Amino acid sequence: MNLQKIEILIQKYESGETSMGEEKVLCDFFRDNDVPAHLIHYKRLFSFFNTSKGETLNSEGFDERIMEAIGEIDSAKSPLGRSQRLYAIMSIAASIIILISVGIYFQSRTPQIYFEDTYDNPELAYAETKKILMLVSGNFNSGT
Repeated sequence: MNLQKIEILIQKYESGETSMGEEKVLCDFFRDNDVPAHLIHYKRLFSFFNTSKGETLNSEGFDERIMEAIGEIDSAKSPLGRSQRLYAIMSIAASIIILISVGIYFQSRTPQIYFEDTYDNPELAYAETKKILMLVSGNFNSGT
């Protein structure tokens, strides 16, 4: 089959307009022929379709192969790199510094209240207290 017809079929395939027969023609072309460089990624795609055609979810060893693939992916994941670890540590340190700064700010901002005696003479303090209590009592009795 000539290359121009294959390229037209590929365009139809990408737009989802191919029939099963046309897709089989593409699979056969990419399986049997030497493929030009600009179509090499399609060869990998269609060769995958050819090799995976017989596999079903119930086929022998399917679960084991999936679990192996998952294990390979998990083992390929690397732990945090040095720069990512340093970034995490610096973020935690910055958060702690901010919390300490806020605590110090509010601690120093709150004035300490010390009670002082306003009268040096206890008799004078007693007389003033008695006068204020009489005023409160008089207002309370008069209802205002």
